[in-house]
Order: sequence, then structure tokens, then C-alpha cells
Amino acid sequence: MTLAYKLVGYDRRTEFASATYDIPADKAADVRKAAGMNASEVTDWPLDAGQARIIAQIIGQRLDLDQLDFFLEPHAVAPEHA
Repeated sequence: MTLAYKLVGYDRRTEFASATYDIPADKAADVRKAAGMNASEVTDWPLDAGQARIIAQIIGQRLDLDQLDFFLEPHAVAPEHA
């Protein structure tokens, strides 16, 4: 298994996930750095608006920072899908 990341936005009112963005493997190191994570941390990581904005720029997405709280979330991926 390989570790991959998603940027997940949760609606502030309902707390349900309402936006999910895959982090390309070639952008993962830059995204982890922008989030303030070190290489040994594998956990759901809360992001402030500034971190989320930088990560959105890295992966080429626009985020709804007014309605959503964002987290960087790891997940396992089978090697053939990495």
C-alpha cells in the first residue's frame, strides 16, 4: 500500500464532507510542507484558511473558504492505483 492524500472540505453548519480533492503524488511533498506536516505524521490535519489557500494554488483548485473547513487526510492506495 502507498500513502496518498486528499484535501477535504467540511461544511461548517452540517460538519459533512462536501468537497474532496485528490493530491497528485508529485505535489504531496509541497502540500505537506504548506500544511506544516513533517514526514512522520500520518493523521487528519486541520488547515487554517491560509494553508488551505496555498494548497489550493499548488493543486490548481478554487476553494470555498467562507463555508468550508479544510483538512488534509491520508489514505492508503493499492500500488496499481498509486
